[in-house]
Amino acid sequence: MIIEAKNNNITDLGKYIETNCKDIETSKEFVLIQEISFDETNVDYSKLLTDYIFQIKKHTLEEKKKLIMHRLKECETKGLFEESLKYVKELKTIEDNLKGLERG
Repeated sequence: MIIEAKNNNITDLGKYIETNCKDIETSKEFVLIQEISFDETNVDYSKLLTDYIFQIKKHTLEEKKKLIMHRLKECETKGLFEESLKYVKELKTIEDNLKGLERG
């Protein structure tokens, strides 16, 4: 959502996120980000933003991984072999993406 706002040249990031965020966990994370206080005299904003984006991407992939693992267990329990294979492939892709994430 931050990237989307940046790409659309949104000036009031806080208001944009508050009005467009539909996910409770993301809202909580944004509130925590807003509450962070730091010494502005020695801050590399580019690195800070890059790190936030990295953390968001990582969190998103980890949540997808949890969901896929849950669905995979359900399919294995029900004996749905072909669907299980589909989820195994998705899980592999997600794990590869997690390994390939770079902090920038």
